Amino acid sequence: MIVMQDMFKSFGEKVAVDGVSVAIPTNACFGLLGVNGAGKTTTFNMLSGMFLPTKGDAFLFGKSVKEQLRAVQTLMGICPQHDVLWSELSANEHLSLFAGLSLVEPSKVPGLVQYFLTAVDLADWGNTPCSKYSGGMRRRLSVACSLIADPNVVYLDEPTTGMDPVNRRGVWDVIEKAKKDRVVVLTTHAMEEADTLGDVISIMSRGRLRCLGTSLHLKNKYGSGYHVDVTCTEATHADVGQLLGAKLTSGHRPVGATQYSADVPLTNVAELQ
Repeated sequence: MIVMQDMFKSFGEKVAVDGVSVAIPTNACFGLLGVNGAGKTTTFNMLSGMFLPTKGDAFLFGKSVKEQLRAVQTLMGICPQHDVLWSELSANEHLSLFAGLSLVEPSKVPGLVQYFLTAVDLADWGNTPCSKYSGGMRRRLSVACSLIADPNVVYLDEPTTGMDPVNRRGVWDVIEKAKKDRVVVLTTHAMEEADTLGDVISIMSRGRLRCLGTSLHLKNKYGSGYHVDVTCTEATHADVGQLLGAKLTSGHRPVGATQYSADVPLTNVAELQ
C-alpha cells in the first residue's frame, strides 16, 4: 500500500505539486491523468526517491520515502518517461542485468527473461542491440525491465508512448497481470489507457488532484455521454438515417454522403444496443 501525506514540491517560487494526499491499496492500479506540466512526473519522482518532497511524506508498505529511502527503493520497479537503456546491449542482456542488480536468484533469471521477452513481443529481437529498436520497442523493453524483479510497487510513467495499437494492447495485458499482489502507479495522457487499467483514477492539474474515483464514478459524475460515428454506403445512407432516427432520441446528423454522427447521453446508453 502507498500512502501520500500532504506532499508538496516547489522549485524556487514555482509550485509543482501542491499538497497531494491519497492512499493506494495493493492489487490495484492508480491512474494519474493530466496534461504536460500538471505535476504527474514530479509526483512520480518524489514517490520513487528521484528527489525528496519539499514538505510532506509518502509511505510504501509502512516505509518512509524521506527517512528510509534505501529500504523503499528495494520495493520498487520503475519505467521512467525517458528510456534508460544502453544502445550496445540487447533486450536479453538488459533484463538479465536488471534482474541481477535486483538480486533475483540466478537460476530463475533465464526463465523470467524469456517470459518477459514473450510478454512484450520482443522474443524475436532478444539478442539484437537496442540501437536497432524503434521507439515503441524500447518502451516495451523498459516496461519489462521494471517488472523483472517482481517488485511490490511499480511506477510506469507514460509507458505506452510511441506504441502502435496492437503492441499497446499487449503491454496493457502485461500491466493488468502485474497488478496481482502489488501496487501499480501509472501516469498517462490517455483516458482510454486509464479507463482500461486504472482501478482508481485521478486527474491532476496545476499540481493538485482535482478528482478521484473509479472510471464509472467519474464518467457518471463528469461524463457527457458517447460520441458515435456511423459509416455506410451511399446506397444505404437513407435507410441508415431512418434507423438512427428510430433508435436515438437525442438525434443524429449527416456528415457527408456516407456517414452520420450522434451524441448519446449516458442516460440513453441503452439505445445503442
